[in-house]
Amino acid sequence: METDGYKVPPLTLIKRDSESFPVDTAIQQNERLIIDTVTKIDEQIAMLDNRLDLVLEKHEKDFLGAYRYHMVKVQAELTDLKSRANEGKL
Repeated sequence: METDGYKVPPLTLIKRDSESFPVDTAIQQNERLIIDTVTKIDEQIAMLDNRLDLVLEKHEKDFLGAYRYHMVKVQAELTDLKSRANEGKL
């Protein structure tokens, strides 16, 4: 088998302690460990996803608060400029 120009040997044997045995046997022997590890990784991903949601929610609230404050200032400045313009015309 070739991958990107490199020859990849088939995964048929694993050597451990001078013994060789099929990969399927190694997977079967470690199946519980593999499943537990995958479960832990999935839990960590879910936890990080929840934390990210909380951080994004906080940043969104902060941004909207700052935006509202800025818009109030802009509106007050526009009102002030309009009143100055009206006074200058009279």
